This record gives sequence, structure tokens and C-alpha cells, in this order.
Amino acid sequence: MPTLESEVIGWATYDGTGNKLHMTGDSDTPPYPTGLDALLDGWS
Repeated sequence: MPTLESEVIGWATYDGTGNKLHMTGDSDTPPYPTGLDALLDGWS
């Protein structure tokens, strides 16, 4: 069962301003190792 403490295996990056275009495969490394790490950094 997935939890916020689970390892990230897939992610998407979106720039709501339209200044940057992100494509699938832009990065091999997720921005955070877990969902909990992202929340602790201020993402909601």
C-alpha cells in the first residue's frame, strides 16, 4: 500500500507560468525521495 513514506517511483513537473516546458524523461532522479520529504519542504 502506498504511503507518504514510500519511495517515489514516478513524478511530474509542471510550471504553471508557462516559462518552462518539461518533458517526460527530463530527470532520472525524483525531486524528493518520498512524498513526506516534499511535504516537510513546504509542498502541499
